[in-house]
Amino acid sequence: MNLLGCQTCWVLVLMVSLLLHVLFLCSFELIVKRGTLRHMDMTTIGTLNFVVAALVGIPLWAGQTHVEFTWVTLGLGTAMGFCYLSSFFLVLYSITHQGVSATRALMQLALIIPIIFSVFWWNERPHGMQALGLIIAVGSIVLLDARRDLEQRTRTSLRWTMVGIFLLIGTARLTAKAFTEMGAPEQTGFFFIALFAFSGIGATAKLLWQRPTMPLSAWAYGSLLGLINIVQALFLIRALAELPGIIVFPAAACAWLSQHCLPPYCWGKGRLPDNMWE
Repeated sequence: MNLLGCQTCWVLVLMVSLLLHVLFLCSFELIVKRGTLRHMDMTTIGTLNFVVAALVGIPLWAGQTHVEFTWVTLGLGTAMGFCYLSSFFLVLYSITHQGVSATRALMQLALIIPIIFSVFWWNERPHGMQALGLIIAVGSIVLLDARRDLEQRTRTSLRWTMVGIFLLIGTARLTAKAFTEMGAPEQTGFFFIALFAFSGIGATAKLLWQRPTMPLSAWAYGSLLGLINIVQALFLIRALAELPGIIVFPAAACAWLSQHCLPPYCWGKGRLPDNMWE
């Protein structure tokens, strides 16, 4: 009985990072929903999120690096930063023209990419139900009609937008998994510095080019999202270091789906308007 209790406690310890990653990931999404319901400029707020994450994250991690960096670490961090930033703007474009439902569904289906690599490259072994879930996820991609906009007009360019979202988000998760598979936790600081430096510089360049109006409320929302972004990314790396990718990625996707489908009653809004996510 004591052995069973010890095993249960150990499992819970391993799950802490995953649970915290899921918690902050869902918090990020709920804040984005809140801003959307208030008709705020989420493009500017989302861009500020990357800037704030860079301003806070880089000094934070720079003070914790006590070894020499490796070019592989910088390459993986830069790749993840590029995928994060690029997919963000593609997602906004897709939501505008194809709606939230199809876009968000594809974002979660992008977990197929790191899971496939986890199974065939890093030799993780899913059990029967996990394998079945992966097969269903792959099959569900064909059900998304990526060529039609909200007015049901056929636009081939939208298909390439959805392909870009799928590949960029899947690659971002894959680079996180690849970094943890390096087995070099002392390189974590450099990984995050490269990630936030690239995404922060890109976001800053966008703001300087477009010069949008940035009221105090936009800075407040952007700062909050940026801080949450730092924490959820940290716990994603820790979760992947502690648990197989075939557990981490589906768990995060299922948690996101659950909070996305449940209306945010905590803000007293009842249910989302029927046409909000069309």
